[in-house]
Amino acid sequence: MTTRLYLDVDGTVSPIGTSPPEDSGWAVWGKGRAFGFDVIWATGLITELNSITARHDVQPVWLTSWETYAASDLAPVTGLNAGDWPVLMVRGRNPDHGSVKLEALLEDVEEQNRAGNHVDRIVWLDDMNDNDDEWEEDYEPRPDLTVLLGIPVLRLRPLLKIGLTPDHMAQVRDFIN
Repeated sequence: MTTRLYLDVDGTVSPIGTSPPEDSGWAVWGKGRAFGFDVIWATGLITELNSITARHDVQPVWLTSWETYAASDLAPVTGLNAGDWPVLMVRGRNPDHGSVKLEALLEDVEEQNRAGNHVDRIVWLDDMNDNDDEWEEDYEPRPDLTVLLGIPVLRLRPLLKIGLTPDHMAQVRDFIN
């Protein structure tokens, strides 16, 4: 089974703020500058992401407003082995579904399947919450992505000031195993 893993930066890999957040579950943090911003990251998270995305059955993809800067700037600073991941462009979109990221994700899955790279499952890691997700506001009742795509979807939304936690990463591992 092939899992396509979509990853955001702000509030997901790098929590919003300049100090390590309390209650994150991570003990060791790194700090640096990427794309002109001060960023922080949990070193344990980077280790987890590197391990998961190195699997032959996981296809990682950047889905972030950082676009190519995630690969060129953030990845080298944090140690995330993600400099060669595909990047989905989100700027300049006028999406049918309300959310530029959702539209990019839907197009990517369709393109992958059309090219013969069948996507069996999706992991979407993004801090967007219900109040920020225009797609979910436009549709009532809110459709489940699993129903919309017809494949299993794990969508995790970390708190933007905490980012992805060890519990989130355990959910990802359980989902792809």
